[in-house]
Amino acid sequence: MSSYAAQYTPPTDTTTTSAGREAMLQDGWPVLRPLAMLQPAITDQRVKAVFEHWLAVRGHKAMPAWRDIDALQISQHLPYMWSLRYDHSDNSFTGRLSGEEINAIFGKSLRQTRIENFFAKQDVPWIHERCLRVISKPCIALVSGPVYAYTGHYGSGHRIMLPLGEDQDHGNEVIGVTSYSLNPPGPEVANFRPVETVAYFHV
Repeated sequence: MSSYAAQYTPPTDTTTTSAGREAMLQDGWPVLRPLAMLQPAITDQRVKAVFEHWLAVRGHKAMPAWRDIDALQISQHLPYMWSLRYDHSDNSFTGRLSGEEINAIFGKSLRQTRIENFFAKQDVPWIHERCLRVISKPCIALVSGPVYAYTGHYGSGHRIMLPLGEDQDHGNEVIGVTSYSLNPPGPEVANFRPVETVAYFHV
């Protein structure tokens, strides 16, 4: 784990995203809530379904492996799903799964692409650190708010980030689903100040 991920992040921080929007980030790190608190905290049905599948296929291990994920059982949610594999040799994440709805937001596919070559330079550090927390602790991250504000899109949604590991005990990949609702541009966009909340849970 990087030194940044091991440090305490203030509950509320202000940053300017690559899209030029000032964003409020309420990041709960390093507090890890009990897993029993996660399911009641999920209000989005798509996020809930993917989490329940992850929970079911992991069995008694800390986490499932990529091979345990059954695409047929969650097929209706695949367009909103993505995954990033971690390469220890160069400390980087590379896309494996990139659903159609994810591609539509970015106008390109994340598959077989390092995050440094996909996301805006300004967004890579916080994306890398959040993913690293999930696989290194390991833990689960639940995100709510304007999940695509950093891309310049106006709207709100939910995201869950779950660890995967080939040996089912040590994380080497993050799989997630991002459910969102984009709002049409209007006068209110000028006054839109996104607030993204991130909570972390034990696996």
